[in-house]
Amino acid sequence: MCGDVESNPGPKQSTLTEDGMISTESPQSMKLRNGNKTSGANIDDTRAPFEQMLKEMKQLNGKMDNLASNLNTKINNLNGEVQKLRSEAKVTNDKMKSLESENKQLNEKIDRLENKLDSQQGQLKRDNLIFQGIKQDVNETWDDSEEKVKHFIKDKLNIADNIEFERVHRMTGSRVKPQPIIAKFSHFKDRSNVLKNARINRSSLDAGMRVGEDFSDLVREKRRKLWPSMQNALEEGKRATMRYDKLIIEGEVYIYDLKTQTVVTNG
Repeated sequence: MCGDVESNPGPKQSTLTEDGMISTESPQSMKLRNGNKTSGANIDDTRAPFEQMLKEMKQLNGKMDNLASNLNTKINNLNGEVQKLRSEAKVTNDKMKSLESENKQLNEKIDRLENKLDSQQGQLKRDNLIFQGIKQDVNETWDDSEEKVKHFIKDKLNIADNIEFERVHRMTGSRVKPQPIIAKFSHFKDRSNVLKNARINRSSLDAGMRVGEDFSDLVREKRRKLWPSMQNALEEGKRATMRYDKLIIEGEVYIYDLKTQTVVTNG
C-alpha cells in the first residue's frame, strides 16, 4: 500500500531448481534469495585483497625482524671489537709507560756514568797544564818538548825552581800550529804555582803564548758554551772569570745546563 511491496504479489511460480526439482516460490522470495547470493560473492571479492595485504605485511614484518636481528648481531660484534681494541690500547699504553720509565732510568744511569767518567778524567788531568804558543821544531821529541817547557817557566814566568815532570809531549791531534804541549807535573804544588804565575804575567807573554788547565771533554764543552757569556760580560765592563766549569760574573755563578742547553744561574 505504501509502494514498497505489492499487496498481492501474485501466485507462486513453478521453477526448475538446480537439482532438477520443481519449486513453487514466489517471485519476491526468489529475488531476495538471489540478492543474498550476490552479496556473499561481493564480500568474498572485497576480503581477498585485504587478506593478501595482511599476508604481505606479515612477510615484511618477518624481514624487518631478520634485519633487526642481523643489525643487533653486527652491533654486538662491533662492541666486542671495540672492547678488544680498548683492551689492546690499554696494554700498549701500559707498555709505553713502562718503556718511558725504563728510558728515564737508563738516561739517569747514563748521566751518572758520564759524571763518573768525567770525574775520573778530571782526576787524571788535575796535575796537567797545557802550554800554547811555544815554537815547535821538526821531529821534536818528548825530551825536547820538556826542555822547552822548563825554559818557558824559567824565562817567562820567573820561576827558577827545578820542577819535575812525569811526562811532557805535544798534542799531536791538534790542528793548531805550533801544537800545544801538555805537561803532567810530578807535584800538584808546582803545577799550581806555575798556573798562578802564568795568570799574573799574562800581559807580558808573547802573542799566542798561554798557559791553561787540562780539562775533561765534558768540562771543556761546558766552558766553550760559557765563553760567549764571559766575553759579553767583559765587553760591558763587568768582572768575569772562568773557574773549572763555572762562570763567575760580578760574584754571580753561572753554569751550562747540558739538558736545556742554556746558560743558567747555579742554584
